Amino acid sequence: GKADWWLLFHAEGMDEFGAGLPTAPALPKDRSAEQGALETSRLAKGARSGDLRQTSASHLFDDSGIAILRAGATPETRQHVALTFSKGAYGHGHTDKLALNLFRYGYDLTADLGYPTTWTDLKYGGWETDTASHCTVMLDESEQRSNVTGRLHYFATEPLCDVVEASCESAYPDASLYRRTVALVKDEDGDPLYTVDVFRVAGAGTRDYLFHSLGKPEELTVELADPATTWTKQLKGSLTGEDVEPMTKGGYGFLFDVQRVRTDGAFTATWHPTTGMSQPDRYLLTKRTFHDFTVEFTIVRTGKASGERERALFAFGVDPANLGNRRVAWLDAGGQLPTGKPINVRIEVAGPTASVFFDGELRGTKVDTAGAPPDDGVVGFLHYYNYAYEYRDFVLTPTGGEPIRADFVKPLDRDFWGRIDPTYQTADGSLLVSDFESVGLRLHMLGSPGREVIRAKAEGYGVRGKSPFEGHVIVRDRAADKAQGSVFVAVLEAMCGQPRVTAVQLLKVTPARGSEAPECDAVALRVTAVDAHGALRVDYIIAALDETTERGIESDLAPSRFRGRFGLVTSRAGKTNGVALVGGGHLRCGDKQLVLPGAVRGEVVEAGVATDSITVRLSPQSAKPSTTLVGRKLLVTNPAYLCPAVYTIAGVEQLRNGLWRLGVNMPLTIARGVVKSVDAGNRSFATRTPVMKLRVNPGLFDGKCVQPKGKGAVTRLRTATEDAFTLADPARLGDFATGGEYSVYDLGAGDQIEVIAQGSLP
Repeated sequence: GKADWWLLFHAEGMDEFGAGLPTAPALPKDRSAEQGALETSRLAKGARSGDLRQTSASHLFDDSGIAILRAGATPETRQHVALTFSKGAYGHGHTDKLALNLFRYGYDLTADLGYPTTWTDLKYGGWETDTASHCTVMLDESEQRSNVTGRLHYFATEPLCDVVEASCESAYPDASLYRRTVALVKDEDGDPLYTVDVFRVAGAGTRDYLFHSLGKPEELTVELADPATTWTKQLKGSLTGEDVEPMTKGGYGFLFDVQRVRTDGAFTATWHPTTGMSQPDRYLLTKRTFHDFTVEFTIVRTGKASGERERALFAFGVDPANLGNRRVAWLDAGGQLPTGKPINVRIEVAGPTASVFFDGELRGTKVDTAGAPPDDGVVGFLHYYNYAYEYRDFVLTPTGGEPIRADFVKPLDRDFWGRIDPTYQTADGSLLVSDFESVGLRLHMLGSPGREVIRAKAEGYGVRGKSPFEGHVIVRDRAADKAQGSVFVAVLEAMCGQPRVTAVQLLKVTPARGSEAPECDAVALRVTAVDAHGALRVDYIIAALDETTERGIESDLAPSRFRGRFGLVTSRAGKTNGVALVGGGHLRCGDKQLVLPGAVRGEVVEAGVATDSITVRLSPQSAKPSTTLVGRKLLVTNPAYLCPAVYTIAGVEQLRNGLWRLGVNMPLTIARGVVKSVDAGNRSFATRTPVMKLRVNPGLFDGKCVQPKGKGAVTRLRTATEDAFTLADPARLGDFATGGEYSVYDLGAGDQIEVIAQGSLP
């Protein structure tokens, strides 16, 4: 829907858009006098599914299976890291389970090909939707299965970092482990610093970690830690083989100009998006509207951009609700302004007309009009393509009014400027406007014995044979024993100008009892970076599959101990600063110690369909629930499920007899319909109601609960397709009658619930 699109791709907050959305209703209270009122909380804004505001925060689409980690207080600095483990890949879907996408500075830096340019060419199914074109792991050089569903293991947000872990072993027939952990680490101001990526796999002979970004392949640099290694170039063909010409076969047939190197060591790959070609419009617009006015400022073309592609305009009469309705007066086109020379500009606007003066002389009166500009509109600057300018001494004087001077000494004032796109920033009293800067994406990949690194190029978005090329990196592990796991450990940094991450090092992890930890179970790394104030900080990160084992972490601080799923320690000058932990346990490092209770675990006793709530009996070792769980993720599993259930907790209440009731953010009913016929021989009934969702997401209802309307108890489905709903207990089939209504519930009595512990110390 429209709100989903907004949350996925829009860098702004959505208060204006969301004003028309319904706010979350209070959870209905239970009508039983002996159970008391369900305690609700709005501690986490957006806990109810109807409230989609505050898009600067990380977000999990509970039912869809898409996590978006976000950091950055403003659109200029905000970063989005998306991980998909979603249901199905039918129709328009891609075979891209556990694919990672990274957005920053106005770019999809991981360059997902998205919607295909054509449905008839080989590029559609052979590349655009194929696993090979996505930032994920490919096993045995084969495309993932279609229409499979991943599983969330945890999603946690803390001031120091936001983390998500998901798996999808069903993507490959022989995969025994296929799990990705992604953490967005923040600096002291809450801006994104770097992203940690840990991808664990087992069950295949060849494991390929795939990554690519925007930018010309020849400008992709791969710096190897071992300088003695030598690249070997494949003289013809494609990554599929020397006998397969480029783009004549799907998958790896679209990757060519192949180079290989074998190395046990780490490497760093850097991409830079190609600027100056077709960059989007970038606006700096006032919040207030104007009709007749005069604006004066000084412009300097710095000469740092390409010149022939530079475009600088002054926009007025702009409709803030639709920027396609606007008027513009030209300041520079194609680098006509002299380099480095300040020019005093004066623009006199009267309704739809404008006169532009340079250094007191009339430059022109031409106005380009687009759409239907309003009589009174917002005003400001517009730049596109490739540009680099400085502006100073900006004064806007409404006709008959007082002069308004923009302050470029401080950050741009959001009370005056209503829209501030990336590439606009202030420094030393000037407004700096540039899209020539070196925006880039850097991948620090840690080493592993026997690894092969492959670089190649492939087409980006567009028609086959007519599209720009992009540089790809493939990190290949081969396992003689398919049961032996591989782990790909990387740090990603989206950068503008100089990178902030200066070093990444793999650390030794030792279980408390002294034996070496299996490589796929626990990994730790040390990241050195420049903090928000220019000082060095050293971070220690550990990620583990088993949260019950205590481990020691090699560090420069005091002896460090860890038990949990994910941990982060930040330090400066040898002293521990902040600690974050996911998973019940502890993290001790230096003089900081964070101890968390275990997970909340239990069994579903009753599904409160009418109240959007779940009654549970806690497991013996479970932590005790409290209202601090509100806003956390509730995971519901059952061995019969192909599609586990995920909810956001909206309320917590303690009941009698050791029971607890958890309010959730979505209805438990996932389908309703009418029975078409009953087939006793096959223990199934057919539905008259179309359920195409079962074609899109096979197995969606498997193991779920179904209940006939009126008489009849809740029972389990064994399988469900468009043709037949088969019951696990054939004795219950008599409760379903032709013409009768039925409901399918997402969970039921006997299911297991889990809420992962999380916490942090500043």
